[in-house]
Parts: sequence; C-alpha cells; structure tokens
Amino acid sequence: MNISGSSVTGYVDICVEDDLDPNDGSKGPNVTYCSYTIPIPNCTMPVAPTITSSLVGGGLVNQAITPYVITATGSSPITYTATNLPAGLTYNAGTHTISGTPTSVGITNITLVADNYMGTDTETLVFTVTQPTSPPVITSALTGSTTVNQSYTYQLTASGTGPITFNATNLPTGLSFSSSTNQITGTPTAAGTYNISLSATNAGGTDTETLVLTVGQPPVITSALTASGPYGQQFSVYTLTASGSPTITYNAVNLHPGLTYNSANHTINGTPTSAGVTEATLTTVNSFGSDTKILTITIDAGVQPPVITSELTSAGEQSQPFNYLITASGTTPITYTASGLPSGLSLNDATISGIPTGYGISNVGLTATNSAGNDSETLVLNIIEAGSNTDTDGDGIMDNLDAYPTDATRAFNSYYPNQVDYGSLSFEDLWPAYGDYDCNDLVMNFQYQIVTNAQNNVVDLILNYQVMAVGASLDNGFGISLSTSSANIESVTGCTNLGNAVNLDPAGFEIGHTGETVIIPVDKINSLMGTGMVNTVPGGTTVQSSPQTVTIHLSSPQTSIGTPPYNPFIFIDQTRGHEVHLKDQPPTDLVDPAYFGVWDDASVPSEGLYYRSSSGLSWGFEIPVNFDYPIETVDIVQAYLYFGEWAESSGVSYPDWYTNETGYRNEANIY
Repeated sequence: MNISGSSVTGYVDICVEDDLDPNDGSKGPNVTYCSYTIPIPNCTMPVAPTITSSLVGGGLVNQAITPYVITATGSSPITYTATNLPAGLTYNAGTHTISGTPTSVGITNITLVADNYMGTDTETLVFTVTQPTSPPVITSALTGSTTVNQSYTYQLTASGTGPITFNATNLPTGLSFSSSTNQITGTPTAAGTYNISLSATNAGGTDTETLVLTVGQPPVITSALTASGPYGQQFSVYTLTASGSPTITYNAVNLHPGLTYNSANHTINGTPTSAGVTEATLTTVNSFGSDTKILTITIDAGVQPPVITSELTSAGEQSQPFNYLITASGTTPITYTASGLPSGLSLNDATISGIPTGYGISNVGLTATNSAGNDSETLVLNIIEAGSNTDTDGDGIMDNLDAYPTDATRAFNSYYPNQVDYGSLSFEDLWPAYGDYDCNDLVMNFQYQIVTNAQNNVVDLILNYQVMAVGASLDNGFGISLSTSSANIESVTGCTNLGNAVNLDPAGFEIGHTGETVIIPVDKINSLMGTGMVNTVPGGTTVQSSPQTVTIHLSSPQTSIGTPPYNPFIFIDQTRGHEVHLKDQPPTDLVDPAYFGVWDDASVPSEGLYYRSSSGLSWGFEIPVNFDYPIETVDIVQAYLYFGEWAESSGVSYPDWYTNETGYRNEANIY
C-alpha cells in the first residue's frame, strides 16, 4: 500500500476458505458476504525544524540577563543546542535556555541549532552586552550669588551616561530655566536667599539638589544725615539704619566729643561735652558693597552753667574807695552773690564796691548762678591798713597783703574747696563692673592749700585729708596725678607707704611717669585704718581716723599744676595698674588698658572718654561738701534719688543732688 497525503492505494490480501463458482464470484452456494472497515491513519508528513526565537538579544554587564529560550517549529522531537556563549552565560539543554550574568562588554554571535529526524536548522543569535546606564550626578555649584537688577547666568551640569534631561524650579522672580541650554538666566528683582530645586534625569535614574542662590543688594544708608542736641545733656539716641541684603555691618567714627557709638545696636548716644558742629562718618558694608555718608551733628550751647572767671585775689586800702567786678562765663542772665564782705563793702549786681572801714584778709564767698546751675569760688581780699606801705621781704607785696611777709618765695594762700571746709571723694572699687555701686569703698574728705608767690605761681601744694569710710575688703591705695613734670618737684613729705605696690623716687613721688607727677598719699588704706569694712555698716566696725597732711614742694614756681581737685584716683587691692579715676579723667602711665571697655565700662580712650558706663555713670566723683555716703551694699541711686540724672548728664542736671533738699535723698539708706 502507498500513502500520499490522505490517500491510500495498493492491495489487501483476503483469504476465503470455501467453494466458489469460478465463473461467478458472487454466486454459489457457499458464497458469504462480509463488510470490512479499514481505518486510515493520520498520515501528516514529518517537518524539519525552523528556529523561531528572536535572533537579537542582550544584557548589562555584571547583571543577570533575562533568560533566553530557544524555540522552533517542526516535528517533534527536536533537539536544541547553543554554542559560543559570552563569558558568564550557560546553556540548559533540558529547557533549551540561555541564562547567567555576563562578565564583559561586547557583541557575541551565538550559534543556535534545532535538529529532528527530518532535518536541522542553524541560526546566529547576535547577543550584545553593554555597560549599565549610570544615573546622573549634578556637578555644578550648589551656591551662587548675584545682585538685584543685575543679569545672572547659571549653567546646570551633571555627570552620567546617555541623554540627560535637566530641570530647575522654584526660581526667584526675574529668573527662568532653559531646557535647551540647561541654564538659569535673567535679572532678579528682589533680594533674598532662594532654594532652587535642580534635577538631572537619564535612563539610570534621577539626581536632585538644591541651589542656594543669594540675591543681594548693596547697603544704602537710610537714616537721617543730620542730628542735633544741647550741650551737656543726654543726646537723643541716633540709630544708624540702611537698606540692603544680606547682613550689614555698621560703623560711625569722628563723633562729637562726649558721644559714643554702640556697635551692638548701631546707635550713637552720650552726653556732648562741648558745643559745635561735627561731621561724623557713617559706613555700612555687606558682601555686595558699601555706603558711606556724612552725619552732621550740631550741638547747641544751650544754657551753660556759669564759671567764675575773675581773679580770686584782690587788694585795697582802708578808708579808700574799692571796686571789684565779678565776671563769669555761661549763659546769661547770671546773678551774683558775695558773702563775708569786709565792713564798708557791698555787692551791687556784679560789682563789689565801697570804702572799707577796717583792714585785714577776708575770704569772700562768690557765687554765680543761672538756670543751668551755679559756681562758687573764694575771693581772697586783702585790705591793708591805711598808710601801710611796708614790704619786708621785698617781693612787691605789702606786708599787710602778704601771707608770708618775711619769705620772698611765698606770698598768698588759696584753698579748695575753701579755707574752712573740706570736700569729699567717693569711689566704687569693682570697676569695670558696677558691683554693688554703694560708692563707699573709699570716702575721703580733703582740702588743698595752694601756696603761690608774688607772681601768683605755685610754690607748694598742701593736701589735708581724712579717711571717713572704707566699704571694701580690698586693700586699695590712693593717689593724685598733677599736670606737671616730676622734674619740677623738689620734695614730697607726709605720705604713708605700707606696701610694695608703689615704687617711689627718693624725693617722694612715684617713678614711671612722663609729663605728670603722681603722688601716693597712702598705698594701703585698710592697713592705715587697721581693717577694712569700717564706718559703712550700722552697728558694724567704726574707726575714727586721724587727719593726714602731705606737702609737695616745687623746685621752681609753676604757672599751673592743674585744677583742684586735680586727678585723684584709687588703685585696687595692690594691683597698681587697676586704677579708678573720676569720670573722663585720664589714667596714669601705669594703668593696664585691658580694663577699658569690658563689663560695664564704656570708656573710649581715643576720644578722651574714661571711667564711664554707656549711660554716663562713673565709679568716682567729687562732692564739694562733707559727704553723707550710702550704707554698705545700698546702690547710691537708692540713697540719692537724683544722682543718676546728675551723673548721666555729666553734672548739668541736679548739680546739688547731694544736698538735703526735700525729695532728694532717702535717709534710711544713708550711713
């Protein structure tokens, strides 16, 4: 039999065991008819294999590939093979799968074979192994700066493979981003700090960063360029202001005397010590520029307290007409008084006149007063006896006018504050800190006798002093600075030297000063008193000290050695460089400058401002009378209610703060 498609041709052998009629096969007594079904099998023709899987494949080096399965059409069974695989890949014949992790980059032609009993198909799989795409990393700077209303360009860059797409958002007004140039460009219109979001994206991922862009503006001073105030009174605070960004540094120099600049709040304040016009320089600086302006400060003279300027010695003759005119500087109107006039003399307006009926030396108290205050001085008036013309020592001063009629080198005595009374000095010893500010760490009464010759030049200075209170446990010393060279000093006697902090010349003055003479009347006050903390605590230790006298004799007469009370000071606990002087009095050559400008002190040595706080308080002051000082640890402003205003105004307001006027002091806080 032959099979062709669905057709079967050929012969089938049938065997019959019976009689037949040879002439008729369908007849005969022994003929039997049978029906047969011959099944025709599926006779599909076997087919040779044809590979159908993709002939292009690939993966990333060092990363597992997607398994590649070889597929083919054709009659089963089919046998598959794959050869010439890249390094790192393997072939599984059971699943006819290529898998694994390629270890190198490149293109490999893999041979694929599919085989069955009808034939074989061979193909080439082109397998490409590439590097993975690296995610981008933004490499351009992440900080930038520019100025308002100026052109700005920023180039956004990144590392990475393949095409990278860039973007920038949250831009300040006036700037924009171009995706074609990857640039931020434009002109910003407002100052500030801006956080701009940057991104870079490729097939490997995205990197984001923040560009901190500072848009600055140079400072422009906006505060007024004129300021004014009255002399001797607290200056209305001037605040230096400016527009601009970022942070601005402010400064002010060449200020009017008495004014200071506070860099913390960039203000100018203080108490002007003179009238006039000053051109101060204001500067403002930031990282984008600077601005400088001139501030014109005008200080009006205002109402100035009087200062007696007429000579404080005068002479006349008994029974002869006498005239003396009191003069004073200061704002008019000024009224004058005179007390202790000799008989026959009287004051009319500013003139003392009349016919003296007696003779002798009189200490006449002169006072000049206006709305700003008063000044008191002593006029030494010598009325000689009628007809007297004797000059024993030949110095040109008649004996009846000469306090030293037999000494040609001396002629007159003058006294400060006067011949009878003592003034007081008060110190706080915790400078440059306020401390308890009871101002009783040293309270000393004092009187100066100034001896002059016939030409009114100074010959001797005699200091009479008495320690009244020591509210300190520190063993402080007391000194005086005179404005004359020590070369003019012949001798100093009467000083009490108990310690080792002071080096004295054999003549008695302190060594180490140029252009000034420093006298140390007592170098250890507590040792002089026997202990500290005396006469300041009610019920505490009391000591009645003895008056002391120090005599300074000049080697040659001097026109001036300064103005009483000269320049008194204390030095703290045997530390010679730790000096405390009266307000705006200069230190000696031995001061340690490290104390200036720290804690509560606001000294500005370059401007002649010393021993003052930012509000004008001081650590030492003079009182022209015997001072009733505060109890220990009681702030002086709690004892004397107008002390603060007096100190802060540099003596212009409440010049009589220490008196017992109604409402001036709290007696419960006074020793």
